[in-house]
Amino acid sequence: MSRPLFAAPHMLAAFSVIDFFSILPYVVIAAVIVLAWWIAILQLDVFTPAEIRAWRSLSGMRGYAGPIGTFERLATRSALLGRIQKGLDLARLLPIANYDVTPLGFITQTAVVGLIACAVFMALEMLGYFTAGSWYFPPAYVVLVFIFVYVFAILRLQRNARSRQDTANKTISDMLMMVAIMTDGRGLQVEDAVKILSRCTEDGTLQSIVDDKGWTKLIKTPHRSTAELYRMIGDAYEIPMFTMLSDALLNTNVGLAERNTFTNLARISYERRLTDAKMSAARAKILVTIPVAGMLLPLLVLIGFPAFQSIAAGIGGH
Repeated sequence: MSRPLFAAPHMLAAFSVIDFFSILPYVVIAAVIVLAWWIAILQLDVFTPAEIRAWRSLSGMRGYAGPIGTFERLATRSALLGRIQKGLDLARLLPIANYDVTPLGFITQTAVVGLIACAVFMALEMLGYFTAGSWYFPPAYVVLVFIFVYVFAILRLQRNARSRQDTANKTISDMLMMVAIMTDGRGLQVEDAVKILSRCTEDGTLQSIVDDKGWTKLIKTPHRSTAELYRMIGDAYEIPMFTMLSDALLNTNVGLAERNTFTNLARISYERRLTDAKMSAARAKILVTIPVAGMLLPLLVLIGFPAFQSIAAGIGGH
């Protein structure tokens, strides 16, 4: 009997449902490998002429900005892509989180951890197969395990970077009064006063940035003054108090007293923190009220149900 040229509709439906999900993990793995290969080719500048690569290397050593990629250009036009690009920018997140590793090293470490997790997952799967005669989970879930490890590493990096930003911002705000005293009465420079006070902090976040020159990991361009350096740090590390301190330094350079300038800056920063605390308390109050209201709804239903039943029975009787 000859084989039909076209399959029946029910055979196509069975193929689309069963076989598609069986080959889907392999398709995803192949797509990820091809995408990683293509990204690696682009990052290595294989298609870029040698003269342009040499010029880019020389300009980077001189502190000039490099060319903007396609994804960076799209990120400037879309807020969503901008947030994604900002959250996945390892070259920026690693120095902020104070990780002494390059982006490639971070990806390699995460890949090694992911492979170890996948090996443990497959070992447990094989153990279950030999003992129970069936898989605990489909073997294709090993891809999800690897993705989970990578996502967890990125989220942990983002949390550490955000925590260091908040800590450094709060530390500068708390030391402004002492900076005003040291620069006005002792005659110290603001940069020296900030370095001295950063060594007295408990966690050392600010010290790693200003005293240990951790800012050199993100800032490659030379600066001409302390005010310009603090503005660069504020922009690169996204610490608003560095930017405000830079503006205060510019005010002192035109003749304003350091004591009044830094005291007013401390007052402004505390007022801002008080406003943020009030807004957080208001949001927390709303979040607490919603569950309480949700708990009262079943109670109201229980109380009102007999009355509603009596009214409905009376109307039905008439």
